[in-house]
Amino acid sequence: MDLLRADDYWLARLLFQRALALIYFVAFLVTLRQFRPLLGERGLLPVPQFLAVVGFWEAPSIFHWRYSDRVLTAVAWVGMVLSLGVAAGGADLVPTPVAMLAWPCCGRSTSRS
Repeated sequence: MDLLRADDYWLARLLFQRALALIYFVAFLVTLRQFRPLLGERGLLPVPQFLAVVGFWEAPSIFHWRYSDRVLTAVAWVGMVLSLGVAAGGADLVPTPVAMLAWPCCGRSTSRS
């Protein structure tokens, strides 16, 4: 993993990663608080109806496999925990490939449904 080393940019990387993790945390918190009333199973524009019409390639989301309000809540909580872990420096304590997996997990969870 020497290709990914950037010893001269440690401060910029630290600040960028922590700030991005906090942005993800806020996104998951907003999802937890506002998504169900707006787009939940009984929301204003229910996601199950949207997913029935729109294909995966038009709107990629993990919810194409299965959507329920409980699954959404679980994904939001897992995303909040992951993002707080990265913001607290947890990504620096694990091997690089494991830390790299935390970012796509956060990004895929917040993608448009």
